[in-house]
Amino acid sequence: MEGRLSMVLNSYMGLNVWKHADLDYDVTPMPFLYEPRTLLICLGAGVCAGSRHKEEARRIVDYLGSPRARDLIAKHTLTLPALRPLPASVRGGVRRPERYNLYREMMFSYRTHRDLNIPSAAFPKLLQQLRMYWADLIDEDELCERIGAALSAFSPQLAAR
Repeated sequence: MEGRLSMVLNSYMGLNVWKHADLDYDVTPMPFLYEPRTLLICLGAGVCAGSRHKEEARRIVDYLGSPRARDLIAKHTLTLPALRPLPASVRGGVRRPERYNLYREMMFSYRTHRDLNIPSAAFPKLLQQLRMYWADLIDEDELCERIGAALSAFSPQLAAR
């Protein structure tokens, strides 16, 4: 917000931090070496089979997937609702980057966390190590060593990669 950065790695959900900023910014695909890949961050809602309040939970889940909820998401956030299309009248509300709709051109490159072949339980441990690296508390060699150790706790085959 102070104009000290020239580039930020972000997600469309993460863009919500910038939606009220008095700052000109835009989006662009990440550079790549061999093929473009874009990691999808998907959120969902479900009803626990053992819940004592299944009907109430089902009603909330139904609402979250409703056109009204999707309209609210589109109008007040930069997050991309999974279900489209949205009427043009709903798309207003939040100032969007000029190339906001670039995600449509990148759909062919979408990958999920499953494509990483890393168990979801390992992500918090990996993030902890990456934060230490980004803060210059450890170097690249130590980062690789720690990631290998973290992954080996989940699966010896993962650490070997």
